[in-house]
Amino acid sequence: MSCTCARSAAYSRFALLPKYWIVYLDNIYTTVPWLGRLRHDWRIGACGTSSPSSAEFPPELKIPKQDVGKYEYHALKVLAVKDSLFGQLVGAHLWFDSAPVTILSTVHDIESQQERLRKRTGKNSTNAKKAREAFGNLQEKEMMIPLCIDDYNHNMGGVDIADQMRSYYDTQLTSFRTWLPMLFWAYDTMVTNAYFIYKDMPQSSNTITHKEFRLQCAWGLILTVSGPISTSLIVQSTRAKSTQLNIKEGTSLPLDRSCDCGHLPIHLEEGKRLGCWLCHWKQRNSTTKNTKSPPKNMLGLYPM
Repeated sequence: MSCTCARSAAYSRFALLPKYWIVYLDNIYTTVPWLGRLRHDWRIGACGTSSPSSAEFPPELKIPKQDVGKYEYHALKVLAVKDSLFGQLVGAHLWFDSAPVTILSTVHDIESQQERLRKRTGKNSTNAKKAREAFGNLQEKEMMIPLCIDDYNHNMGGVDIADQMRSYYDTQLTSFRTWLPMLFWAYDTMVTNAYFIYKDMPQSSNTITHKEFRLQCAWGLILTVSGPISTSLIVQSTRAKSTQLNIKEGTSLPLDRSCDCGHLPIHLEEGKRLGCWLCHWKQRNSTTKNTKSPPKNMLGLYPM
């Protein structure tokens, strides 16, 4: 394996505070100026794949397409560059795997490597000839790879996992207002991140599921606005509910519905869609007659 390095004495493992954050980015966001700003303004380390055409990427690591197949498999070229705005050192790595990989990092030594089990690349990969020569007749082989590559492979998947978990119980609603989708996305992201933090807390029992966590967050927001209410109004009712809303003019409102905070949903069995008892009561006893029935939902509201 060949290695060409231009080392600066100031470029070393990111160590500003006993605890610090490291973000892993894809090539849409990874540029030398952005990584320099993250470290200078917010004391955040970063690592991510980058496009050779990105801002301030060192031209020495830009390889013409016709020269890609000339480099040995797992060959590495590294430069330490400074961003033009803040003068922060950023390590630029060009690594030849099945195809050339360019990575920028402010958290890795340019010489650090990690041994990993690698699988032989396919015949149609960009660097197939050199890669298959390194493996010979073996399908797998223990090989040294740059530490920044290894860390990126093991940490970048967190974004995909978060997106997957957010999609399970998203709060997105159809809207023509451009800011509402961003609001829903921000809320879902905050709740998902909060669940990850909760799972990592030492005092957490780790028994609560993602769904239960989101339900508790939703009820917490409702109760914050509504004020304290009886827990009998929010627990799932086990009583059999009549499918008929026998409400007539003059029907008295139950005491547990007479407060302002009593208009809360009660979970019904799956598949049932019934109207809101309280809305029907208000409609029947309103001075203004309205022939339109309240909408039906999976959550019915009934007297306890």
